[in-house]
Amino acid sequence: MFARVEEGGQDGGPDGAAVDRDGFHWCAVFSGGCLLRFDPHGRVERRVAVPMQYPTMPAFGGEALDTVFVTSAAWPLSEEDRRRRSQEGGLFAFQAPVPGLPATRVHGLDGPSASATSHPPPSAR
Repeated sequence: MFARVEEGGQDGGPDGAAVDRDGFHWCAVFSGGCLLRFDPHGRVERRVAVPMQYPTMPAFGGEALDTVFVTSAAWPLSEEDRRRRSQEGGLFAFQAPVPGLPATRVHGLDGPSASATSHPPPSAR
């Protein structure tokens, strides 16, 4: 096990993740209202509070990959809560303390610049 995430309670926990240029793992904590930055040994190096309860996926962007973008979910909320907490379900950004790594490109799966998360075509499965 790389790391244990205690935040997020019974209905949450680790969600999407990204890696920065120092090899630190950024993890959204669904239902925890934060991102955690783990060092390469799995220890929490930093906790970044975000303005939503349900962050889902951090990603590095911008020309220098020095902006963290994080999406959030609204589906766990009632209609009334969605009206009161309009930031839920949004996209947020903040300055990264360390730039991220560029996305890995894989050639030959779905085209010349398919991302590493692409699935092979049905004929290759």
